[in-house]
Amino acid sequence: MSVKKRQEWTDKKQEEFRVGDYSNENFWWIRGKRVYSKSLLEESFDQASKVTQLKFGKTNLISVRYGEDLSKVTNDVTPVILHFLPRTILLFSTSLLICIPLSIFIGVKTAMHEGKKSGKLLSIFNMIGSSIPIWWAAYVGLIIFAFYLRWIDFSPLPFPRTEGLHFYLEVFKKMLFPILVIVLVKLNHLAWTTRSLVTDELQKDYVIGGRAKGLPEKIVAGKHALKNSAPPIISKSMDMVIGIIPELIVFESIIGWPGIGHLFYKALDIGGTSSLKMDSNLLVALVFFLSVFIIGLSWMADILYGFADPRIRVNE
Repeated sequence: MSVKKRQEWTDKKQEEFRVGDYSNENFWWIRGKRVYSKSLLEESFDQASKVTQLKFGKTNLISVRYGEDLSKVTNDVTPVILHFLPRTILLFSTSLLICIPLSIFIGVKTAMHEGKKSGKLLSIFNMIGSSIPIWWAAYVGLIIFAFYLRWIDFSPLPFPRTEGLHFYLEVFKKMLFPILVIVLVKLNHLAWTTRSLVTDELQKDYVIGGRAKGLPEKIVAGKHALKNSAPPIISKSMDMVIGIIPELIVFESIIGWPGIGHLFYKALDIGGTSSLKMDSNLLVALVFFLSVFIIGLSWMADILYGFADPRIRVNE
């Protein structure tokens, strides 16, 4: 078959496939198969088996350097993910280590002053914050503070290409804005939950008895009431962490943070309005790792339940 005739035949088969007029053989041809020995179901099981063995193949879109002198380049999926993963862990673990303790502190403080303006303000901020995703807050924040007021020196470039103390200072400056967005958006919801739980505990008999004995309000609220409210607070904290994960993709892409979310966005490489080029190997690996991470968080919550409340035990 000549090159011209082969191109005409190829165009015809693609058009038939597009309009839905195709046979089983044409379907296998479109999938790029020369051997028709395996069905789609069999190939799905083969792919699942490779995933369980952590064999994700190679990515066609991204390659990373590794080695002591960074002279080697690889496009294997697992090294690529491990290259971007520490950056996401750094950003979100720092944000959550600030957000969760601060939320609990504010929640306990407002519970101790129930009925005052602070409790009402916290309820209003909770309603606002619960309806705002972090990627939208980051987008609006960049428009206001980076492009209009120019208070933030925003750059979509990856980590600074420097070394030593200057490198860490530049990374810290790059982290300030996203950490501020995450803390301000997620702070109020957990604080409002803590306030509600501690306020309910403060109405119980053992708290009233402790006050009658002369215990300071800080000890009554901060030690006894908060301790008994710990299991649902842990659950809400884990829900908050898990809820951030789907927002990673858009958030990291907007702020220019080269982490897992940015990598996920790259795997969904949009080539235009009429074509969508996806890196399937990279997407499968990312979904697998994120699923394992979510399951690990759920197990961690169960373990923390036991430490927070000795009455809670998992049956063997």
